[in-house]
Amino acid sequence: MLWLECRTSKNISILIAVCYQPPGLDVQSKQHYCDSFCSALTLLSNTHLIEVVGDFNDPSPQRPLHRQSSLSRVLSSFGLQHLINEPTCQENILDWFLTNKPEVIVNSGVLPPLTSLDHCLIFAEVLYTLKSPSPQHVNL
Repeated sequence: MLWLECRTSKNISILIAVCYQPPGLDVQSKQHYCDSFCSALTLLSNTHLIEVVGDFNDPSPQRPLHRQSSLSRVLSSFGLQHLINEPTCQENILDWFLTNKPEVIVNSGVLPPLTSLDHCLIFAEVLYTLKSPSPQHVNL
């Protein structure tokens, strides 16, 4: 899990998590992954915009709530909404893009996989402007 914080030109904080959950984890490892995610979100939940993207190897978003994994339920409990609604690997949605502010997402979807990969690419177009660094003048 990699967390990155960006600030917009209006000093709004954007937290981006890039995640990978290996396939075939045992129950204890899945719970540890879920607990780690929950701890991080608890610490960072005051962030204005949270985006979570990655290969979770978990088809939970397409299941009814009572059959979703602990991780999917935890992410939902923090107000994160799944934006990818098409299969990304065979008939499953294993690659997720979640956000707590879906209104800033202009477009999202699935693209064909790169050459020999079995997962499709996912994308989201986000409507915000990052702060430009202040210009620096150098006297020569």
